[in-house]
Amino acid sequence: MDDLLKLAGLEKQLKEVENNRNLSINWSTMSKWNESLRYSGIDDENKSVAEEFLKALQDEHGGVFNWIKKYW
Repeated sequence: MDDLLKLAGLEKQLKEVENNRNLSINWSTMSKWNESLRYSGIDDENKSVAEEFLKALQDEHGGVFNWIKKYW
């Protein structure tokens, strides 16, 4: 995820992530994602992980997707 910030030119805005507890927690959750997870089978553990990622993306108070949309 940090590499994506650099590619998007958002390194300076990373301080905002560090200063917002909810966003920081959600960012940490999303940083665990990798493309191999896309191809994992669906079982209870993978479903739980997917739900964590969705929550981190969609959280109204510090969701990663809402934060990224501010800079689109």
